[in-house]
Amino acid sequence: MMCYMGMNIQKMQVVKVYFDPEGGAIMSVSLRNYAIIGLGLLFLILFFLSVNSYFGHKEILAASNGCYESNGMPVVSKDRFALNWSFSCDYSQK
Repeated sequence: MMCYMGMNIQKMQVVKVYFDPEGGAIMSVSLRNYAIIGLGLLFLILFFLSVNSYFGHKEILAASNGCYESNGMPVVSKDRFALNWSFSCDYSQK
C-alpha cells in the first residue's frame, strides 16, 4: 500500500491518501476527522465529570440530612465540583 501526504492550502488541512495497488478503495484521513474524535473525547470526559459531581453532591446531601436527623451538625469540606470531599458529623455544637 502506497501513501501520499499533502497539504490542502484552501481548506487548511493535511490530507493522507492511501492507494491500494490492486485498485481497491482509497482512504483519506484529514485533520477534520481528528478534530471530531478530539471533541467527542472532550464531551465524554466532561460528561463523566459532571455525573461524578452530581452524584457527589447527592451523597453529601444525604449524609447531611442523616446528621441533622441524629441531632448533629454536619461538617463538610469539598472542592468546587464536589469531586473530592470529606464529611463528619459534629455532635458537640448542638
